[in-house]
Amino acid sequence: MPWSDYHKVREIGSGSFGRAYLVTCARDQNKRLVMKEIDLSKMNTQEKKAAEVEVKVLASLKHPYIVRYAESFVDHQALCIVMDYCEGGDLCQYVAARKKSRLTIPESQVVRWFTQMTLALKHMHDKNVLHRDIKTQNVFIAKKESRAEGVSCVKIADFGISKVLDSHSALARTQVGTPYYLSPEICQKQSYSSPSDIWALGCVVYELCALKVPFEANDLPALLNKIVQCPAPRIPATYSKELIDVHYGMLARQAHVRPTAQKLLETPMLQADIKKMITENKKPADNENQAEEQRGREPSRGREPSVQRGEAPGQPPREPSRDRREPTNAPRGVLQERNHGDHRGPSSRPGSRAPSPAKEVAKQILNPSRAPSPRRGENQPLSARDPRARPEYQQPLSARDPYARRRN
Repeated sequence: MPWSDYHKVREIGSGSFGRAYLVTCARDQNKRLVMKEIDLSKMNTQEKKAAEVEVKVLASLKHPYIVRYAESFVDHQALCIVMDYCEGGDLCQYVAARKKSRLTIPESQVVRWFTQMTLALKHMHDKNVLHRDIKTQNVFIAKKESRAEGVSCVKIADFGISKVLDSHSALARTQVGTPYYLSPEICQKQSYSSPSDIWALGCVVYELCALKVPFEANDLPALLNKIVQCPAPRIPATYSKELIDVHYGMLARQAHVRPTAQKLLETPMLQADIKKMITENKKPADNENQAEEQRGREPSRGREPSVQRGEAPGQPPREPSRDRREPTNAPRGVLQERNHGDHRGPSSRPGSRAPSPAKEVAKQILNPSRAPSPRRGENQPLSARDPRARPEYQQPLSARDPYARRRN
């Protein structure tokens, strides 16, 4: 859509890239968006290509913890990029407000944002994309994503100097980024890759805990010397030892020693938070389905067992004859369905709701080293797929019929 289809509310930022505006769409005045306006008239060919890269990267990265791209167009020699608006501001503003009021950020909040940023970083690195400018000014606070009180999510934005690598082993060689968050290899003008983003993320986590950047100096040469020579600071001891240890590994001076985003997500601390995120995002219907599945192996209390055809109500069901078996394609009874049916989750049944994006992303990270087991019935002989040929059907009737056990 052209500029005329948007209404400018106010300017919310400016920089070397141009200006950013809070806008509303003519089709939906209640929906607020951010329009980043980049002046192309003063750019050389290389700078124009960099602007095009940002558009391509934003359009390719669809993730709940990355600011969502809406559209882009050129208007009067200006490249306009429209994206979602995060009403909570950026982390830099949040840290400054906490520091002014002398309030530390609770560890639960730090770990939650740490987990979300790591999930976003893994998504980028899996697509061979380096952000190259991760800092608190480029991480934005969005609205609450779960039903838990006080829980908000963060989203990474501003891919203006991002780099799409040809492969996982490719190395970028352009020295860019905000000085406070530069990795030692960039400061030494060495080749670098995804570990540089991990270093920058470690600097952001340190800033959330200490309310200041990890390395400070009066001028750029002194700052670069500190990053290269001085040992990395540890976050305050008021935070847990586990968080301190995980964070310290992210600021390892040698790039190959730093954990990858995948390895960070495998740590018990982040695994526990991912499970908590899934629980918080569950809908009431999901909880009911889970409770029903847990009760599925035995009849619910207060309910009469299902009555088979030809049986009188109140009478125990007749014992099935071993010679009289139902056809393979015949529907099974309720008890058989619960005891011997495939145990796929509620999302695999027709008519169930699709999981939320955040929940789906988190599920992909849980137990990452465990390979998915093949679905029952795939690549198996007919005898293995036939429920009558399963081992439990070869047992005596009393061992597999709950009502037979009660009568005995």
